[in-house]
Amino acid sequence: YERLNLLDPMVRGENRWGGSDDIGGSPRATGTGLSLQQILAVCRWVFTPPAAGRRIAMLGAGIIGALIVMAAVLVSAGVLGRLQVPGLLFSGDWARYGVASVVLALLGFGLCTSGKSRAPGYFGMRRPQRFDFLVLFPATLLLAVGGASWVPLQPPGSGEIRVAWAVIVVGVVGIELLLRGALHGLLVTVYPIMLSGGRHFVSVPNAVSAATYTALVAACFLPPSWLGSAADGALVWLPWLAAAFIFALICGGVRERWGSVWAAALLHALTALAAWALVMNFA
Repeated sequence: YERLNLLDPMVRGENRWGGSDDIGGSPRATGTGLSLQQILAVCRWVFTPPAAGRRIAMLGAGIIGALIVMAAVLVSAGVLGRLQVPGLLFSGDWARYGVASVVLALLGFGLCTSGKSRAPGYFGMRRPQRFDFLVLFPATLLLAVGGASWVPLQPPGSGEIRVAWAVIVVGVVGIELLLRGALHGLLVTVYPIMLSGGRHFVSVPNAVSAATYTALVAACFLPPSWLGSAADGALVWLPWLAAAFIFALICGGVRERWGSVWAAALLHALTALAAWALVMNFA
């Protein structure tokens, strides 16, 4: 039932698969949106899970694919040749960051849309039915002030302030679609995840997308100046990357339990904008 509810496009709220261990049925209000072959494939997946080799292969393919997309993003912004880590994507140039954000959002959306057409339900391309995940906003904002969100915590020039707000949102949506949408969705085909109303645990797709996100934050941005310089070593890097990893796990948990990558993107965007506003006014 959990797997069917994850994949069935007709599932909304209480309109879902359910029943006892012996007999159950499809969503009562609308019927199922799955074909007979898709239902049989879910039954096969549950009773004969994917082998370890296939899971490892999918894991490697997903991570490599995400890194290739990020390399394309860096090339589009003309920053790959600098090889300055951290700060590879952003070190003060908001124009280049804007180009990179747009390319990232387009590629992420394209991958999620393509994946959804072949495997509906896996990629979280559903609108959230509830918005109570916003109760997590104070926690994510605290982490974001420590450099955890996908936003450069550096002020733009006087002529770039209006553009910066839009660039931040586009960049956040792009990274969420790439990692919590495409990468996460690819891994859902071979790994179980949390679902609304189910037990709480850190799934493999969530952990992998969070680790990838943390690595990209470390490569693409600079640590917040109030933590110290990147040259200060572990005293700066450990809290910065720990905050990024925890932040990503929260976004991944929201994406899973609310069944929508847009829920994670909304939480992340609101957090990033608030953190950047705080930096602009008080840093």
